[in-house]
Amino acid sequence: MVAMPDSNAAVPPARGFTLIELMIVVTVVAILTMVAYPSYVNYVIRANRSQAQQFLMDIAQLEEQFRLDQGQYTADLADLGVATPAPVANYYAAPSLYTTEARPFFVAQLTPLANAAQKDDGRLFINSRGEHWRDTDGSCAISACVYSSASAIPWE
Repeated sequence: MVAMPDSNAAVPPARGFTLIELMIVVTVVAILTMVAYPSYVNYVIRANRSQAQQFLMDIAQLEEQFRLDQGQYTADLADLGVATPAPVANYYAAPSLYTTEARPFFVAQLTPLANAAQKDDGRLFINSRGEHWRDTDGSCAISACVYSSASAIPWE
């Protein structure tokens, strides 16, 4: 006689996740990503801008020292002995300097690269008066850009 399997024997519980459980987890991760990613991108843009602003402040300090030593400002970064740091060069073009000796004055500008994260963030400026601002419309040439409290966006 052949032994029949006992129908009352315990069946081992199933292991693993059901498709519904997996889809719930995927949905939760997607929602968290939708909320967190824009904040992260904004944080990266502000961090890059902060590095660029610090670099412009370094340029302004070197320009003032150059004027003390030479009696005039310079429009050449090589005269200041400074190179664009790598974190800034990844997102901004080389700085532009404009000087005039009629009334000793300088303006330094950083323009975001077209294919970088900063592309829509606007140009950064600093001048010999200590004014610093961000220009998002790009409407002025460096020699004509002046700080206007009505239209300029101050540095954060």
